[in-house]
Amino acid sequence: MKTSFFIVCEGRLDSGVSLDSRFLLERGFFKTLSLLEAARAELNTPPTMLLLDGAYPPIGDIISRWGLPIMIRMDYGSFPKVKPLGGIPIYSLPAVKSISDSLFRGGLYPLLHPHIDRFTDIFSVGMIITRENSEVQMEIVGRGFDASDLRLGTAIPHESFVYDIHDDSISNRCQISPQEYKREKTERAKRIAQFECYIDYANREGRLLSSVGHFSPSPDRITNVVSLIPDSFTAIGRSEIKALAKFALKLQLEVLPKLPTSESFVASLSLVPRLGWILWDVYGHWYRR
Repeated sequence: MKTSFFIVCEGRLDSGVSLDSRFLLERGFFKTLSLLEAARAELNTPPTMLLLDGAYPPIGDIISRWGLPIMIRMDYGSFPKVKPLGGIPIYSLPAVKSISDSLFRGGLYPLLHPHIDRFTDIFSVGMIITRENSEVQMEIVGRGFDASDLRLGTAIPHESFVYDIHDDSISNRCQISPQEYKREKTERAKRIAQFECYIDYANREGRLLSSVGHFSPSPDRITNVVSLIPDSFTAIGRSEIKALAKFALKLQLEVLPKLPTSESFVASLSLVPRLGWILWDVYGHWYRR
């Protein structure tokens, strides 16, 4: 995926070619900063556009270039009292504008990407990494789950292990039991069905919510989702672990030094069909969910 970065401010569009990382650092936009520095390190990140105000004229051209739907997330300089759930597809420019306006009112800044369906990820990984230690903790969920499940604690890892970048060794490897996975699959199906209702709501009402808990999808809708999630978890293969190790080394050497100091960092990645491993963000102790 060819990565491009844009910032929209006062009706002007600035290309990521000339973006100053200090600007993002000083404003506290660490999610965007982590993506920008990862792209500069030639790691795979989604094309990204950060909106800093409601002057929209430039975004139509970019959205036309990317195509609808648009995935909408958010960045912020200080953690809001209420943080809406993003990462969902928005199917029209008016809905993008309406949702963006509501985010601005809440002190949040829209972060837009071409839509990548979070429910079709092959694997998603939370990679716990430090600036110096060669050992990287990997927490993994399989198909039908996504990186936010690990970040938000809505799923337990299906597999975890410690990978040593320098020794190319794996230790402390463990995998979810069939019984635990069955329970996780059932809960995940309900949550995906709730998210489907939420996507309908966000596109219709032009705003985001902080929870999907009040949506009550029909039993048929849940059953349809269940059929899309595998009956068992298949452990990640050695070739994909090698790819993650290369990602981790690049992050450690070229990205983490550009981020605010933290005892440890968590990188969220997904293995996406036809696109490979994609980095969603890197966050440290300063980043609350």
